[in-house]
Order: sequence, then structure tokens, then C-alpha cells
Amino acid sequence: MVRMEPGLSSFSLERWFSGDHHHSFLQTVNKATVSHATAKAAAGMTNNSEPPAVVVPQIPIICHKTGPLPHGNQFYADDILHFPFKLILMQAILIITITRVVRFILKPLKQPKVVSEIIGGIIMGPSVLGRNAKFSAIFLPPNAQFVAKNLGLMGFMFFLFLSGVKMDISVIKKSGKKEWFVCIIGMVIPIILLTVVFILLKPAMDPELSKISSIGAVVGLLSISAFYVIHPILQEMNLLSSEIGRIALSTSIIIDVIGIIFLVVFEVMRHAEHGARAAIWYNVSVVVLLLFMGTTVRRMVRWIIDKHQVGEPIRQVYIVVLVLGSMVVAFLSDMFGIGIANGSFWLGLVIPDGPPLGSTIVERTETFILHLFMPFSYILIGMLVDVVAMVSAPWSLLYPIFTIALIGCVGRFFANMIASLVLELSIKERISLSLMLSLRGQMEFIIMVHWLDKGIIGIPSYSMLILLSTGITFIVTPIFGSLYDPTRPYFISKWRTIQHTPPNSELKILLCIHDHETLAGLLNLLEFTFPTQASPLDIYALHIVDMIGRAAPIFIDHAQQRLPTKYASSYSIHNSLRFYQESKRDLIQLHSFTAIIPKRTTYQDVCEMALTRKSTIIIIPFHKKWVETMPDAESSTFTTTVLAKIMDHAPCSVGVLIQKGEFQNPMFAISDPYAVHQFIVIFTGGPDAREALAYADRMLMNPYVNMMVIRFLAVNNRGDDEMERKLDDGMLQWFMARNEATRRIGYQEIEVNNGEETLASIHALKNINYEMWIVGRERGINPVLLEGLSNWSNHDELGVIGDYVSSSDFGTVSSVLIVQQQLLRGKERKKPKLRSLSLNYF
Repeated sequence: MVRMEPGLSSFSLERWFSGDHHHSFLQTVNKATVSHATAKAAAGMTNNSEPPAVVVPQIPIICHKTGPLPHGNQFYADDILHFPFKLILMQAILIITITRVVRFILKPLKQPKVVSEIIGGIIMGPSVLGRNAKFSAIFLPPNAQFVAKNLGLMGFMFFLFLSGVKMDISVIKKSGKKEWFVCIIGMVIPIILLTVVFILLKPAMDPELSKISSIGAVVGLLSISAFYVIHPILQEMNLLSSEIGRIALSTSIIIDVIGIIFLVVFEVMRHAEHGARAAIWYNVSVVVLLLFMGTTVRRMVRWIIDKHQVGEPIRQVYIVVLVLGSMVVAFLSDMFGIGIANGSFWLGLVIPDGPPLGSTIVERTETFILHLFMPFSYILIGMLVDVVAMVSAPWSLLYPIFTIALIGCVGRFFANMIASLVLELSIKERISLSLMLSLRGQMEFIIMVHWLDKGIIGIPSYSMLILLSTGITFIVTPIFGSLYDPTRPYFISKWRTIQHTPPNSELKILLCIHDHETLAGLLNLLEFTFPTQASPLDIYALHIVDMIGRAAPIFIDHAQQRLPTKYASSYSIHNSLRFYQESKRDLIQLHSFTAIIPKRTTYQDVCEMALTRKSTIIIIPFHKKWVETMPDAESSTFTTTVLAKIMDHAPCSVGVLIQKGEFQNPMFAISDPYAVHQFIVIFTGGPDAREALAYADRMLMNPYVNMMVIRFLAVNNRGDDEMERKLDDGMLQWFMARNEATRRIGYQEIEVNNGEETLASIHALKNINYEMWIVGRERGINPVLLEGLSNWSNHDELGVIGDYVSSSDFGTVSSVLIVQQQLLRGKERKKPKLRSLSLNYF
């Protein structure tokens, strides 16, 4: 009789993570048979005698009847969950639901998604729901665990493949000495510290853990910061484009490459424990696979990119081939003894990030992989966590690995603090960077499962490490989220507005360009801004490209760097701007930039550039992508838009251009230099309206521009702010005094009782053929002028008046410029309190 000890699972994780085929299932069974025969001979047993029990560890044998096809029907009294297919679907529903609920609960605490997912997996495992025998029998029977764990392994495989696709290893070449110093010091100090601790604690360690290869693996893991752990957390917190976020990403990429080398070295050491021949074959396998991907696969990828035509999507067949290729490479790496995780990750590195290929792969596969396969990966991790076993284990078993893990975490934090001294950061920024580089996540979880399978650690130690890693991320993330606010420097105490810029001085403008279609209106607006020798324009043109298919943002100064060919769309935009600059000779200075950045952090790059270039105004063309709602990282319940974030944090004034009619023709403003143009200013009072009037004054320097100013006032001055009223009066008097002699301005005052009368008066003006309407956004407007209009506006970024005159319901083809004056530091935005009123007068 052979008694079986419960093992890790019904399949060997070692074959997936390390590819070691020296301990295959059949070989192990053969060894068990030999051991059984040897025991019989030693006992002098005959065939008729009762054999003694022989313990064969780590060989779980599961005998289970093959389930029928999934055609069960509850109406015929079938047990629905008896069918494996339905059981897998139920497991997916459970884990996704649990993680979403945990995510909802933890979101106010600013917890990253990975924490919720790991907690969800632990809840599914034997520590919580799995402790109930009935729940385990129904939802986690051995055969279902087998399938779920294999799906989890596939999830990790695809996750690492996508991480490799997003990673830009060219960052290593671009990194300076300071970044390399941070990487080296941040790794060397923990390695030395942990090695000393290992030597001191070695007598108390398990024999498997005290091996040289095990020590190297543990020290290496605890000393590095994984890019594909840090990136998704920074992405969730909108910190990818921040200064500290960029440093953390570039540092982690360098560390990851060094970590791959460490991994190969430690695997060679582990194979050497089985003999020199095993180590040699492992090295040969690594070299063969790397050569295959570096030559054959790379040429195939280059052929796909060269065959692709600009402006057309990558053919679906190529995406299918590459995703299938990740499975083929994973199979080969497993067969060669390299490991399934390594092969898929290396293949991802071969594929260029960004458009056209990398972005297409990510767009078409990321949702499916992250939201369907990865939940099973967290089931795999959670089903191996047993908190009861951890608590029941003797402290002498746990304290060596616990001490090492804790010292490793603390050591890495202080090592990064020391290394970051060369970066000239503030103390808060250094702490935030060090905490970012201390994050734990998917990579650590994968390797800890591998350690468990190799016998380096047991279930109690594994459970403790998983909880410790999750706890570190749980604690660290909200701390650096609170310490580091990338928007804090944007609010300054010095005026950067058109109103406060002397008339005969240089005007600095930051143009935000989304695509070539929005460029025509911007060029026309620049022409009407009328640069002169006394008042030239200093233009910073920023082409904003959505970052898809890569992880690290790119910021390119065209005067110093060459734009990658895969972002060729920027060439035509900047060439058009250059031709316009040449036509103006010394009247315009042009500085061209391209930013490949996430949509959610666009405002950070725009505001940072406006701050560093000391821009007077940011001009943004109204684009539907910039007013699409997205989660607001600063609030757990509200959504926001790119345009709203820019307007809320801009260190200068902001102008939003809605181009219609003739403004969509790039030659409109210069096609007939002697044509007379009719513009109108809707002056409703307040800082935004005063800034709009200052911009209109700038346009009146053009002798072929006529300007009509309509001022709206409340009847009997009801609701007026005395100070704002005086400022408005002073601004209008200055404007009239400067331009009255030109006889190209008109002025009219309209008194109204509420918002309905305000819109009715504006509606009556549309019959005059004005080519552009200039309005202030909303700040400082007398609430009486907008009374009853609180529910009317579709785009709060434009303000009620701006939204109305730019809407299709207004019935004109006039362009609209909505202006917001700079918000100084310490000043809170005051929004008028409006009462709802139904509008049905037209």
C-alpha cells in the first residue's frame, strides 16, 4: 500500500516556471515504484505478505470521473456545477465580483487595483471562503482547481507578454549617469545587507532555503523594483507624466534588465546543483532562444511594420500570429528549461512599443487579458495562501524569511533615499520616489509561487510573504500619493495673463495640437492675434499624441531630438507651423514639441510646459477626445475631462477655440489681407471676461478687424460684487480709451433680470454675421445673469455662455473663443450658485 502526502497541486508548477524536466511526473512515479520495491526487499516480504506503507511526498493523485459535455439543465434536476465548463464560468464570475467589491471598498483609501485583486484571490482560497468544506466541494473541487490554475498561468504569461510590448528598453541608452547611480546604489546596498543577514541566519534556516541558489534568488528579488509592478500603479494614480513618475519608470526599466541577468545566473546555479551537464544545457537553451527571437522573430516583426501603410490599421492576422507566437515561445522556453514566464516576456521586448504594432496589440488584447485571464492568476495565488497554516506554524520556521523580507524592504527604501541625493529633489520627492521603488506586485507573486513549487519555502512562509508584500503596497501607495502632488507647482503667485502683459511686449503662447484638423483654426487665430515688431509672438507648439501600446511617456524637443518614424503624423503638423513661421520672418519664434502621453495625465505635461516656458496663455482647440469623461484621480466619486483638468491647474490664462465656418480653412486669415473681419465680445463681467476683452484688444491691433462689445448687467445692479464691478468698469474704460480713435469698435449695454433674458438677448445677436465670438468662461459673473441656467450646459469647461454660443442649437457657423484668466495660488475658484429653470422660449 502506498500512502500519498498532499502536494502543492495536481500539476507541477515547476514545469511552467522553470521548465525543469528532470522531475517529470512519470519519472517521479517510477522513483516511487522503485522505492516501494526496495522497501519490500528490505523487509523480506513475499507477494502474499502485506506491504508496509511507503510515504511518497509531493505526488497528489486525483481520480475523478470525466465530466459530461456542458448540456446540463436545472429543470431536469442536473447539478449545474457538476459540469466543468459551468464551474469555470462560476469561478470567473465569483473572482471578478469579489475583486470589484473589494476595489469599491478600498478605492477611497487610494489603494491600487493589484491589492484588491490579491485580496479577492485570498478570499476565494482556503483562508476565507475555501475553509468552508461545502464551498470548496462545490466551487473548488480538485479538477476545477487544475483548470483554474492553468488559466492563471496563461494569465501571467499574457500579462508578461503585454508588459514586454509596452516596455521601451531604449530608455537604458538615454538614461544619464544620475539614473544609473540611483539604480546601482539602490540595488547594491540591499544585496550586501541581505547577504550579511542570510549569513547570520543561515543556521536557523531550512536546508533548501540555505542553498546558494536559493539565497541568490531571494536576495535578487528583494533588491529589485519591477517595471511591470510600478507602471500600472503609477498609471492608476496619474503619475506617469510627473517628474518623479518618469524617474521611477526609467529606473525600474534599467533594474528589470539587470534583474533578467540575475535570473539567468541564479537558474544556472540551480541547474548546476543537478550537475554540470544540466547547467550547460540551460545556457545553450537560453542562447538558442535569444538568438531565435533576436533574428528570426525580430525580422518578422520588422517585415510586418514595413508592410503596414500609414493611416491604416494593422491587419488582424498579424495580431493573431504574434499572440499565438507568445504561446509558441512560452512552449519552447518551457521545453528548453528556461521557463514559460521568461519566454513570453522576452518576445514582448522584441516587439517595438507604440504605433503601429505595439499599440494595436495592446488595444486589441489588453482588456481581454487583464479582465478575463488575470483574475484566474489571482485565484492561483490566493488558493495557495493559508493564513491558518501560517498562524499555526512555529515562529522558528517563519522568522528567518520574515526578517530577511522586512530588512530587504527597509534596506531598499533607505538605499533609494541615499541614491536619490544626486537628483536634487526635495525631501518629500525623495521619500515619494523611494516609496514608489518599494512597491510589490505581480512579479513578486509569480516568483513566490515558483519558490513554493521548488520547495524553497513552505505554505506558511509563502502565505506570510504574500501578505507582507500586499501589506507593503497597501501602506506605501497612499503615503506617496499624499506626499507628492505633481500639480502643486502649477499655481504661482505672479500674473501670467494677457491683461497684465504690456501691450508692446512679447506674447508667449502655448499651442496644444491634437491632430492636423485642429491646426487650421489655430493658425487663423495666430494671424488674428497680429504679431508685430513691437509685440512679436513666442509660440510653443505641443503636438499631443495618445500613449497607446507603450508604458513610458515620451517628450521630444524637435530642435534637439529626432522624432521616431512611427510617429510620422507629427511631421506634417510641425512642417505646417514652420512654413507659417517662415512667412512671418522675425515676427514669430516657433518651438516645436511632441508629447506621447496618457490622456489622463495630459494636463500635467501641458501645465508643466506652460510653467517652465512662462507662457501667457494656453490655446486649446476644442476636441471631442478632450471632453470625454474619465475617472478623476483626485476624487473617488467624480469624473473629469482633459480640458477641465488643464483649466483647473493651468499656471496662466487658457483659451479654448471652437473652430467653425471659415476658420476651418487654413488660408482664411491670410487669403485676402485686406478683407474686413467682424468679431464680437460678450462681456458678462469678472476676471475671465476681462481677460477675453484684453485678448480682443490685442486683435484690434489688426487694422482690418472690427470689434463689437456687448456688456450684460443686472437690472438695478442686483447681485453685483462691488469690487468686481469697479474692476470691470476700469477695464472697459481702458479698452475704449485705447481703441475709440480707430472707429472700429462698437459698445452696447443690455440689462437683464435672469439667465433666460441673457440667452434671449444673445440669441437675437446671431443674425449679424460675426466671424468669431469671444467670451469669458464663468469666473466672477454676476449670478443674476445666469439665474436658472444651471442644468443647461453640456460642457462645464466652456461655461454656460460659451457652451450656448458654440452649440449647434445656436444656429451659426461662427467660431468661438472661450477665455479663462489665470488662477493665482491661494485663490479658490468660485462658481455661481444657480437655480434651475426650464428653457422653452425658442
